[in-house]
Amino acid sequence: MKKLGIVLLVVALLATCAPVMTLAYTAGTGSACTQAKTDAGIDGGTMKWLWFGAGCFFNLLGVLGGYLIPMAVPANRIMGKSADYVSNYTACYQEQTKSDNGMAAVWGCVASSVAYIAYFVYVAVVAASIVNTNPYIY
Repeated sequence: MKKLGIVLLVVALLATCAPVMTLAYTAGTGSACTQAKTDAGIDGGTMKWLWFGAGCFFNLLGVLGGYLIPMAVPANRIMGKSADYVSNYTACYQEQTKSDNGMAAVWGCVASSVAYIAYFVYVAVVAASIVNTNPYIY
């Protein structure tokens, strides 16, 4: 039984590590735009929570900011490259980060809207139950 558990654990670890390993091996190949989009997807993980929060708290302004404000390209990614490569990489990287951040802000806006609706439904149900159970309120 222990052997089966160990085999399942190894298979689970390989299944979760495979996408990350694939991105790591393919990072050096392909065009500048493909590499920029891959790098932007990897780099933008922490910023998505910031834009999700901006969408929650600032709604439309957060969504607009997510789609309009690009992330800066890390300098180590473009050092020593040709001018054409740098311009293509920068354009694709910023386009991808704006798209990812904008979608995170949209999801934040949707989450806050659902929370507001749930709160108002809760308040309406509580108010209705108070009115129905207390005969002195009319």
